[in-house]
Amino acid sequence: MTAYNFVLCDPDERFVKNFINYYLSKANQAFNVYGFTECDSLSELKEREGVELLLIADSLLDWKVRSLGVENILVLSEGSISKENSSLPAILKYQSVDKIIKEIMDSYIKLEPNEAEAVSCNENLRIIGIYSPIGRCGKTSLALTLGQLLAKKKKVLYINLEEHSGLLDILDAEYKGDLLDMIFYQR
Repeated sequence: MTAYNFVLCDPDERFVKNFINYYLSKANQAFNVYGFTECDSLSELKEREGVELLLIADSLLDWKVRSLGVENILVLSEGSISKENSSLPAILKYQSVDKIIKEIMDSYIKLEPNEAEAVSCNENLRIIGIYSPIGRCGKTSLALTLGQLLAKKKKVLYINLEEHSGLLDILDAEYKGDLLDMIFYQR
């Protein structure tokens, strides 16, 4: 998988450190992340390794940064954006890091639709399907047990496509939503 370089430039050193630490703590990073409080080192990184995406504070984005030739620039906004930078997509700084990361990925996919598949691809992803045309043969029990065993070491998403699988009885639970609701809220 190609490594994509993402740079965060913000004068608030604590914000930059906390953002990068949080981003690196996530298991599936789509970008190599770099953080700067000044833009001097940005040109060196751009020439040495390239920069696919730049999230920069409105106060640091000037003609020098624009002249570097970074194609995908997002403005980190503290509520308002200067007139010169108003044509660029903006992300609000004061929100959860998860939301900022989601907005970064959404913006990057809009800016580079051809790269979306490569960035969102995860080489460690495994999909395991359990199917049998025979009813009442233990598919649900097998799938749940396998999911529990795999969940001890990795993240697992269990999806049961049977309309009446008895899963709610097994888990002794009631749910108000289903897979369609999850897809709706994800979008």
